[in-house]
Amino acid sequence: MNLSELLDLTSETEYFSKIFGSISSSRTDLNLNIFEPAVVCALSTIWKNSNAPILILTPTPKKSSEIYHQLNTWLGSKSPIYRFPEVDEIPFERHSVDVISTQNRLEVLSAFRQGFSKFINPIIVASIQAVSHLTLDRSVFDNSTMTVMVGDKVNVNNLSKKWIEMGYQIEKMVDVPGTFARRGGILDLFTITGKKPIRIELFGDNIESIRLFDPDSQKSFKSIRSFTITPAEEILPALVSTDRVYEKLNLIKTKQINENHRIISNELGKAISGENPANISFYSGFFLFGSIFDYLVSDSITILINPDQIKESSLSLDNRYNETRKSKQERGIIPADFPQSHIEWDYLSDILESRAKKISIDFWGVNSDIKNGFVDLPFEILPIKYSSPNDSIEKIQKLINKDNKVIAISNHSKRLVEVFSENLISNMADKDGENLAKKLSIVRGHIPTGFSIHTPSDIVTIFSDNELFGVNKEIRS
Repeated sequence: MNLSELLDLTSETEYFSKIFGSISSSRTDLNLNIFEPAVVCALSTIWKNSNAPILILTPTPKKSSEIYHQLNTWLGSKSPIYRFPEVDEIPFERHSVDVISTQNRLEVLSAFRQGFSKFINPIIVASIQAVSHLTLDRSVFDNSTMTVMVGDKVNVNNLSKKWIEMGYQIEKMVDVPGTFARRGGILDLFTITGKKPIRIELFGDNIESIRLFDPDSQKSFKSIRSFTITPAEEILPALVSTDRVYEKLNLIKTKQINENHRIISNELGKAISGENPANISFYSGFFLFGSIFDYLVSDSITILINPDQIKESSLSLDNRYNETRKSKQERGIIPADFPQSHIEWDYLSDILESRAKKISIDFWGVNSDIKNGFVDLPFEILPIKYSSPNDSIEKIQKLINKDNKVIAISNHSKRLVEVFSENLISNMADKDGENLAKKLSIVRGHIPTGFSIHTPSDIVTIFSDNELFGVNKEIRS
């Protein structure tokens, strides 16, 4: 049995049948309590059966990262799983933009825009810190996104200007996302959503061919008919309505002009006129008007992990911004009402409240009442503690003898196969060995602790490295 088959069985339980019935309606607001080790299994089951994009919101960046990596274990790395990263910034400080983080954020937005993504229903994990930062306005994203096809007639100068406005950097050679190069009748481009860069060959003003090429050898290897290019930066002054920028500018109150204010006026003027200063992130509050929620389609599902902790984290973030703003204003570094790119909890809570389909998940403790309101949980905490590899083998053997199925999820899967071969299979008759193969599966990956699932046909016990080797550390490739 693999994890995909297990998720299919989990879907058939009464517990998940009730959930699927609820989320199939036009509006739903579910409150669930699930054992923490089984939460990602539950999330995977919901996504696999929902036929809708899902946004999972967590209270911390650490929890967001943990859930993202565990989803890859449960659903496989080829599934459309994304993590919306946080913006690494100090409020109201001049600093350069984190290019990789920005491109990852825009890749997530691209996945949500169904017209631009090959994935109809992505599953996105984001911390409250990540979604609290404004992003590119959705209308700017949609209007600037373009599809290029073989046979198109293009003006190279206009096309290059368009790409620069979208945040792409012109370079001599293209080897990283977000860059393009021009050599005579050849245009090389590396989109932020592509796995390989693209080479466009022109005959006059017509696109004669489009091919993928290797960024190391610079040799092309595969012809394609078309590709879609989305923005490469979140802050795009050249594409934002200047009227909206001036609306924010007119709200600023300045009792006395100082040197810092003059610098702000000069740099902001350059940004509005099309020049992108290195510290453009300082002015992000003037040019960012969107949130990730603007990119969600109406039937998407928002899942909150520990809602009370999400609120607490968001309010803490609000306090940090407010304290920093007060300090900067008192020192004359920024004027009063200087726009910020942070979204406060009062506004975020209204957005979350308005979502048509929402699921709130809290964790059950080991000794908690295991009733979940409308139906029993199909999960149980695994009451097994590690003592030695041999002891773990014995416990697995006993479970198999009781006709349970066992799945071992481990970052040390090769070592596990060796241990099982040495201690179980070598001492079995051929018939017993065949029975073991049917009831024991080994999957490479990581979950924090093991648990059991009661499906309609089987009891499936899942072991983690915690029970198998006494290790609870995730190893990432």
